[in-house]
Amino acid sequence: MSMRIKVANGIVLALLGLLMSPFSLAATQSVIVVGVGVYWDENCTQPVSSVYWGSVAPGTDKKVTVFVRNEGSGVVALSLGSSNWNPQRAADFMSLAWDYAGETVEPSGTVSVTLDLYVSKFVVGVGDFVFDIVISVTRELTSFYMIFSAGTVLYLRIMEATVDLHPQALNLGSKGKWITAYIELPEGYDVENIDVSLIMLNESIAAESRPAAIGDFDNDALPDLMVKFDRAQVISHILDYVSLEELVKGRCMSVTLAMTGRLVDGTPFEGTNAVGIICNVLQKL
Repeated sequence: MSMRIKVANGIVLALLGLLMSPFSLAATQSVIVVGVGVYWDENCTQPVSSVYWGSVAPGTDKKVTVFVRNEGSGVVALSLGSSNWNPQRAADFMSLAWDYAGETVEPSGTVSVTLDLYVSKFVVGVGDFVFDIVISVTRELTSFYMIFSAGTVLYLRIMEATVDLHPQALNLGSKGKWITAYIELPEGYDVENIDVSLIMLNESIAAESRPAAIGDFDNDALPDLMVKFDRAQVISHILDYVSLEELVKGRCMSVTLAMTGRLVDGTPFEGTNAVGIICNVLQKL
């Protein structure tokens, strides 16, 4: 005999700024006979109906340990899956794994497993999230145990950086190789702590790892970090999002580019800068 637990009406409190709010859940449960049971304790007296991950920061993981009992009549092995992600994009930035080694489980036998939820350091657009954890009996494919799961991605307050892009006007006929960016952080933060590998332009184009240097480009007595982006990639990205007809007709236009990144301690920053596009090349097409 086995058990499927379905939990509905999950309610998660919102996370605002740096405040970590506790979670509360109003749930109704329906029990259906299936093939394995999942419990919080080794004696299998406290069934698991839901898992609350709490607040999970980008680039970190959370773990919980449960006990899976074979409630069927035959020897089985187990497999782990997930389903019903909400929002759906959360599945693109999160992964669920466990330390189950593939050992078989005798009837009425139990095995301890640790579930591990990892959130990518590149996660964007995900706050509160829910999904179902599915533990299946691999030798009886119709048997499974579904657990409701919920949590919140903990974002730190995004720091506003000052960004200067050069050249300020991109001539499509130029053969230049780079676009140079100068990043300046607010007082109290050090540009030496910026992780260059995480700097992105419009969340699409990564900064080159070299060259990168610290100086004072704008001579304001505040240090800035200089990084470079591939000019052809930036122009191609811009042309994908602007009206070529308007660009040709007007000969030039202004676009605003957004730069994002993180310090080595995970603190995120963002900044924007407008650049011009000169379209003399397009007029020849």
